[in-house]
Amino acid sequence: MNKVILFVMGVVTITILVSTPSFALDTYELRGSGISLDSNRNNPILYKSSLKLEFTNLSEVSKGSLILKSQQNTIAARMISDDWNISYNADGSFVGSGPVRTLQNTYYDMTIKGERKYVANNWSMWEAVGELKGANQEKYSLRFIVTGDDRFSSTSHKLTSTIVIPTGNAYQQESSSYIPEKPTVFRGTIVSWLNHDSVVHTVQSQDGKGNVISVFNSNVLQPGDKFSYEFADPGIYHYLCTLHPWRTGIITVV
Repeated sequence: MNKVILFVMGVVTITILVSTPSFALDTYELRGSGISLDSNRNNPILYKSSLKLEFTNLSEVSKGSLILKSQQNTIAARMISDDWNISYNADGSFVGSGPVRTLQNTYYDMTIKGERKYVANNWSMWEAVGELKGANQEKYSLRFIVTGDDRFSSTSHKLTSTIVIPTGNAYQQESSSYIPEKPTVFRGTIVSWLNHDSVVHTVQSQDGKGNVISVFNSNVLQPGDKFSYEFADPGIYHYLCTLHPWRTGIITVV
């Protein structure tokens, strides 16, 4: 009988390989926390949210739970495992959907999609997004950082982050800046700038006095082009577009 050790959010969880004389099922557990947003209100409510998901043979949910908690309300639900479908892929991604039931016997339909962001031995981290829909048109968006055991951990993935150069970025009178303008990322993250504007731009690193320096420096980015750089060392990095020097951004690496 084998056992798999999962390091989840600083807590060690041990999952035992279940075996019978005729077959064996591996159980994989993912846990994480994040936020949820009630999108059906004029003033949306932000929830702290947590997710626990266990599945077997990479295609069957054995059990799972979801908690959304705000100052005014708490939604605690469990997945109805018999009606859930999940697909865990060789690139480490997963997609699942099915019903959940709250303690008050209220039913919601849930979808969740996870993209693997980081691998360390048999442990991985995913960014997971999803949606929760109720019968009365209630709708909640879901976003989690999830960690746990990884069936295909041999495929190494890097941490990634994206900065969008939006439409209107070239015009000084417009408020459109970089999205996000001042992100914070972990060391080792590959940051990519995507030019969604209709004109060309550059990404040029600066020192503290505003001078262009040779740290990360793109060529001219045509509409639709992408420029990427891996930030290996912690620090605060300034950059600008030399064609539109009023457009500046800051990346903090921790």
